[in-house]
Amino acid sequence: MALNMSLLKVLKWIIAFILAGIISLGTAAFIMHFDKNADYSKTEGINFYLMSVLVPAAGFFFFIFLASRFVPFKKRNAALIGISISLIFTFLGAYQHYLDDGSLAVKYFIRYILFIVAIMSGFLFSKYTFLNTRWTS
Repeated sequence: MALNMSLLKVLKWIIAFILAGIISLGTAAFIMHFDKNADYSKTEGINFYLMSVLVPAAGFFFFIFLASRFVPFKKRNAALIGISISLIFTFLGAYQHYLDDGSLAVKYFIRYILFIVAIMSGFLFSKYTFLNTRWTS
């Protein structure tokens, strides 16, 4: 019986992360790739920063927040796991741009710094939102 309850808790956590990813990162990916002919990485100025920086940064922010929101307990741990997942994707993206170009262009450096800022902002927003509701227990 105890094994079934712990398995159910783990299943709730897995479903929470999948749901948070679909809602936040899936929506961001849909917005970025809605126009399949547009290549925002080759644009400059406001189009680049809007579609290639702000939209995915908002996706990461809401991924951290929704992961904390959807798990039934220990919301801080969910936020920390979400941070880990988000940072892995961010560093892999930066490394891929480094491999493709031989260096990390300034616009990509700014992009990935803003992703990290959005990830940490999502954690702080989650902390202040859920501090009194099962943040650590």
